[in-house]
Parts: sequence; C-alpha cells; structure tokens
Amino acid sequence: NDVLVITHYGVEYNCIPMIYANTEHGIIINSKMQELINKKFFSSEMLNAMLWHEYGHIINADRHIKLVRSNKGHIAEFEADDYAIMNGYGLGMVEILEWYSQYLNEIGKELLKFRINRILYGDLDLV
Repeated sequence: NDVLVITHYGVEYNCIPMIYANTEHGIIINSKMQELINKKFFSSEMLNAMLWHEYGHIINADRHIKLVRSNKGHIAEFEADDYAIMNGYGLGMVEILEWYSQYLNEIGKELLKFRINRILYGDLDLV
C-alpha cells in the first residue's frame, strides 16, 4: 500500500501510476505502476527511460532538492530527462511523457509538452 501523498501540478501521486526517486530508498515504484509493469504495459524502451530519469534525480539529489525548493523544479526534470537521453532512451522518455500527460492539469501538460519538444528537437541547453 502506498502511503506517500505528494501534490505536484495538482495531482496526488498516490492515486496514479508512479515511479519516483527517494534519496533514502532509491527508486520507488508504487503499486499502480507495478501493476502496469507486471502486465507488460510499457515497452523496455519506456521502462529504461523511466529508470534513467529517476537515476538522474538520485545522483543529483542535493541539487534537485534545492531547485524544487526554489521553485525551479522544471530544471531538475530537464536534467533528469538528460540521463535518459544520454543513455539512448530519449524516444522512450517522450513516450512516457506523452502517456503521463493524461494525469496532469494544464500547467503540468504545458511543462510536459516543453520537455517533449526539448527532447525531440535536441535543444538540451534550455536549462
């Protein structure tokens, strides 16, 4: 059972499929996401993209926490996306972001659209 409730872009993450980085426990996959993984809903490209993205948060945890606290969490997301891109999973990241947009409000969707364009068109220096 998931006990973590994080509100980000108006979404309570314990209600949706989620994978996230935790500095104490590593990469956490909630039960809703695990269910989809068990059913082989995601391609290996998408799974690897998610894992590399979260790994990017873990190895930059101190910096990313500071960015989030200073209302610059989007930069932390760009930097984490770069780990998926640098390891050959940029298109998988795009697929995950497109799928994930169904769970976000308009502000969150705008950020995802920007992240997708950033990945597809190679403008990695926008941070």
